[in-house]
Amino acid sequence: MQHPEEAVLREIVGAVEVTEVGAETPDVGLRGADERLHGPRITAVAGGERKARQLIPRVRHASDRSRVGALVLLVATVMWGIALPAYGATFTGYQTKVTAVTPDVPGVTVKATLNGEGITVTNTSDEPVIIEGYQSEPYAKITKDGVWQNDLSPAVYLNKEQTIGSIPSTASATGTPTWTELSTNHRFQWHDHRIHWMGSVEPPVVAKDPNKPHMIKTWTIPIQVGTTKGAITGTLSYVPGSHWGKYLPYAAIGLGVVIVVAVQILVVRRRRPGAATPA
Repeated sequence: MQHPEEAVLREIVGAVEVTEVGAETPDVGLRGADERLHGPRITAVAGGERKARQLIPRVRHASDRSRVGALVLLVATVMWGIALPAYGATFTGYQTKVTAVTPDVPGVTVKATLNGEGITVTNTSDEPVIIEGYQSEPYAKITKDGVWQNDLSPAVYLNKEQTIGSIPSTASATGTPTWTELSTNHRFQWHDHRIHWMGSVEPPVVAKDPNKPHMIKTWTIPIQVGTTKGAITGTLSYVPGSHWGKYLPYAAIGLGVVIVVAVQILVVRRRRPGAATPA
């Protein structure tokens, strides 16, 4: 007669045979079960019979823990690979730098990512900062109390994509601005096509001599601080040999997959019949 406890005990102690309830059970089996089950066990009662209490394993197998750990590692590696283009900007072939902001107002600061993927304006002053779009229209407004976007600005739609996208018929660079609050923060970050290389091929100077650094262009983003017109200016340059960074995200993801596969192979080998059971 086979009892419900037998399947659980077999899973815990491996190949040890479990005899019928009431018969003498090998000590090694009970010791193994006792070590792996905290609380549930088989106890003796009056009359020489044994009463089976519910056996509920409370500790995961080492293989389960390994799989969970491998999954967490894979997710972390993939996220690291996705973040590399932004935080590993020094590996990009094109580098963007902010060189000046006018007018120079305390509380107004500007930073650009080195690869030109984004630019951030922070404004804690009492004056609003207006960022102009590609047709000199009001695009965004940053104050110490919040950030607003002009929904009619064509730049709203152009900046949503890495390349030049489509502009809806409702957009107008000459219409009266329609402001929509984006946040109550005093910081605004956006993707601006004026500060990075937009060509589908290398600039002629780079194509001619890719092993030397080159100044590609200077760029300007018109702004207005209070009632004063100004600009954010900067440079776009090329640095040879740094283009390998674009392959790093794929390498990171590949490394994560290799680690997970290796862990799974190790788990399968350890669970083969005759393999040592993890303590």
